[in-house]
Amino acid sequence: MLSPLIFPVLITGLALLRLFSLWGSRDAVVNLLIAHVLVTAPYVVRTVAASLALADRTLEEAARTLGANHWRVFWRITVPQIMPGLIAGAVFAFLISFDNFPISLWLADAPHFPLPLLVYSRVESVFEPSVAAMSTLMIAIALGLVLILERVAGLRRAIAM
Repeated sequence: MLSPLIFPVLITGLALLRLFSLWGSRDAVVNLLIAHVLVTAPYVVRTVAASLALADRTLEEAARTLGANHWRVFWRITVPQIMPGLIAGAVFAFLISFDNFPISLWLADAPHFPLPLLVYSRVESVFEPSVAAMSTLMIAIALGLVLILERVAGLRRAIAM
């Protein structure tokens, strides 16, 4: 699951382009979705695995002893315990996918033009203030997400546990 972290994203994008062309897949949206899930999955796996390592198994055993089925135990006991890892993994996946230029470069087509390609084409052709505005917005969104995560599941809560 962690192998996409080892390979450079440029090589991964080119390999996925080759794979999708061998399969005959011409749907750019599906190709981009598969590629972005493949590239971002290791970040989610690592954060959720760390949260699962810290989860209290005795609570799950107690819930099963009291008659809860496996799904109820999962949704009522396990998910709330690993929620910080799920949220952190989702934020990492979003930020990495949102700014992933090589995957977008190799797999996008003309009707589906992701934001990294738009920024690159605008910077390459002529200077526009819209590129600076998009960059500022991206930084502000990332900073806002980090501050929200700190409020919801910050280090102070992790130390208190």
